[in-house]
Amino acid sequence: MKNFSKIFNPKSIAVVGASTKKNRVGSDILKNLINDGFSGKIYPVNPKANRLMGLKCYSNLDEIKENVDLMIIAIPAEKVANILKQGAKLNIKAAIVVSAGFKEVGNVALEEEIKDICYQKDISLIGPNCLGVINPANNLNASFASADLSVGNIALISQSGALCTAMIDLAKHYNLGFSKFISIGNKTSVEEVDLLNYLADDKQTDIIALYTEQLSSSVDFIKVAKKLSDKNKPLIVLKGGSSEEGSGASASHTGALAGDNNAYKALFKQANVIQAEKISDIFAYLQILKNNNFENFSKLAIVSNAGGPGVLAVDGLKNSSLPLAILSSNNLKELSQELPFSASLANPIDILGDASADRYKLVFDKLINDKKVDSILVIFTPQSMSEVEKTAQTVVDLKKSNKKIAAVFMGHKLTKKSRELLRQKNIACYAYPETATNSLIAFSTWLKNRKKIKIKSETINKVNTKLVQNILENAKLQELEALSEDQAFKVLSAYNIKVVKNQLAKSAVGLNKEMKKFPSKLVLKIVSGDILHKSEVGGVKLDIDKKDLSKSYNNLIKDVKNNRPDAEISGVLLTEMIKTDNLEMIIGAVRDPLLGPMIMVGLGGIYVEVLQDKAFAVEPFSKATAYEMINSLKTVKILDGIRGKEAYDKEALADCLLKVGNLMHDFYDIKEIDINPIALFKKGKGCKALDARILINYGK
Repeated sequence: MKNFSKIFNPKSIAVVGASTKKNRVGSDILKNLINDGFSGKIYPVNPKANRLMGLKCYSNLDEIKENVDLMIIAIPAEKVANILKQGAKLNIKAAIVVSAGFKEVGNVALEEEIKDICYQKDISLIGPNCLGVINPANNLNASFASADLSVGNIALISQSGALCTAMIDLAKHYNLGFSKFISIGNKTSVEEVDLLNYLADDKQTDIIALYTEQLSSSVDFIKVAKKLSDKNKPLIVLKGGSSEEGSGASASHTGALAGDNNAYKALFKQANVIQAEKISDIFAYLQILKNNNFENFSKLAIVSNAGGPGVLAVDGLKNSSLPLAILSSNNLKELSQELPFSASLANPIDILGDASADRYKLVFDKLINDKKVDSILVIFTPQSMSEVEKTAQTVVDLKKSNKKIAAVFMGHKLTKKSRELLRQKNIACYAYPETATNSLIAFSTWLKNRKKIKIKSETINKVNTKLVQNILENAKLQELEALSEDQAFKVLSAYNIKVVKNQLAKSAVGLNKEMKKFPSKLVLKIVSGDILHKSEVGGVKLDIDKKDLSKSYNNLIKDVKNNRPDAEISGVLLTEMIKTDNLEMIIGAVRDPLLGPMIMVGLGGIYVEVLQDKAFAVEPFSKATAYEMINSLKTVKILDGIRGKEAYDKEALADCLLKVGNLMHDFYDIKEIDINPIALFKKGKGCKALDARILINYGK
C-alpha cells in the first residue's frame, strides 16, 4: 500500500540537505515550502547550521522529536540509503529523493539498494533524480521549481523534470489549473501505474497528462486505464524514446518489425489513451478536455469567415470518426435568407471575409438550437473590417449552450488578446484549424471508446498445455534458443492452430518412406538450429514431385552446406505443398521485456519486411481488437474481396491471433513466435501455418 497521503498532504516535512547556500537544490526546496505557504511543520536538516530561513535547523533526523510525514532528500547519492534507514527507524513512510547520481549515470547497485530499503520498510519514494511534487490545493511546493500554479483539476506526471518546469511556465498562458504536479525521475519505488491508481480516486483530479519513456506492464496499465475511463477521467500520454535498438538484433520477422514503438501505440489504443505526439499536443488536448462536458458528440459544424481555413479543418477530419453535421432544413432555409448571397451554407459554413460579430452571432443562434449539431468549431481570420474582440465575445456567449465548443483565432498580434480572452473564459482556443480538429477528434474518440476497454484476454478451450510444457522443458535441457520447425508445429497444433502436414526425416531414405502419406506436390525444408531464415541459404525447395524427392533432397543439402558450411543440420522437414487459392499472411508475437506479449498480423511471405503492412496488439486483447488489427491493414481490401472476388476468412485469422496471444500468455518461456507465411483461405475455409519459428528464453 502506497503512502500517498503523506506525500501530497503531509502535516510535517523534513528537508534533508537544506543548504546554507543560495541557489542550491536543498535551499530552493526549503524556500519554496516557506514562500508558497505550506501550513505544516518544516524541519530543515543540516549539521552545519543552527537556523535556516528563520527555522530551527537539526543536525540529523534523530534530533526531530516529533512525527515526520515526509522527508525530502537532497544530498549526495551515496548518502541517501543511510538517510532512508534513519527515516525508517523513525517510522517515516514517505520520501522524495531529488538527488541524482543513480542508475541514470550507471550507479545501478546504489539504486537497487534504496529500492530494497523502500520495499522492506514500506517507504513510498518519489524519485530519485526528480524535481519533486507540487499540490497547489494545499500550497505544497515540495520541489525545486519556481511554481505559480493555479488550482485546477489537471494532474501531470512526468519522467522528465525539465518538461515539468516548461509546462509550469506554459500553464498560465493556457489558463490551466492543476491538482497535482509530479516529477517521478527514475521511479525506483513509485511508478506511473501507482500514481494513476491514486489519481483515479483523487477527488481533486479529473484529467491526467503523463510523459513517460517506458512502462513496466501492459496488463497493469490497461487495468488502471479502465479504472480511469470508468470514472470519466481522460488520460493523455506523451511517450518519449523508442525501442529500435532492441529490435536490431532480433532473429525473427516479428521482432524486426516490432521495434518502432508499435507496442506502445497498440497499448495506448487498447487502453483508450489519448496519445500525444508532441508537447504542444498535450496543451491542445488539455484545453478541449478541460473546457467541455464529457457527453458523447459526433456531429461537428464549422463556421468560418475564410474558405481556406475551413477547407483545412475539413481535411483534418479525413479518416476520423468525427463527421460533419448536416444542418436541419429549417436552419438552412433561414440562413439562406439572412446571410449574403455569396455565403456558403455547406458545412463548413463560410460567412465571408467581411463578417461582423453580429453575422457570427446570427449563425451561432441557429446552431445552438439545431439538434443535428452537437459541436461547433469557430474559425476567425482578421480582415480590415473584422471585429476581433467583439467576435470573441460572441464565442464566449456560446458557452451557455450544451454544445462542445472550440475556436481558432488565426494570426498573432491582431488576435492575441482575443485568444487570451477565450482561454480565460474557459473556451479551447487555437491558432491553427488542424490543431483544433486533431483535438476534437481525440476528445470524440476517447468518449466513444471509454466503455470498451478489456482487462482480460478472451481465452480458447481444449488446449494441450502439457504437450507444450514438455516440449519447452526438453528444449531447456538442451539449452536451445529456438525450437525446430517440426516442434514449433506441434506447439501451434496444441493450441488448435492448423498447420501443414509435416514429417521430419534424417535422410533421403527416410523421406521416401514418409512421402506416401503426402499429396503429389511436396516441400522440403532444412532443419538446423543455426539457420533461422532458410530461404536465404537455399534451405527450401518448393513444388517437388515425389519422383524427384531424392534429387531435391541432395540439392537442398548441397546448397545449404555451400552457403552455411558451419551449420549443424538436424534433418529435413517434409511438408505438403499448399497450392489452393490463398493469401499469404504473417502472424507473430514478441515478448517485450517490460510490457509483455505483443501480437502482430500483416501481409506475409518474402515481402513482409519490405511492405510492412502490419498491425499490433498487446496482451490482454479481445476478438474485437483482433478484428480491428485486421481491418487496419492496407491488405484488408484484398481480404474483403475486390472486383467481385470472394472474400478471405477474416474470422479464422482473428481466431488464430487470439490463440497465439493465449499461447504467449500461458508460457513465459516463449520469447517470439513467427508464423510466416500462414495461408489464409477463402471465407469459411480457415487458415493454415506453412512455416513456423518459435524462439525461447533459454540462452546457450
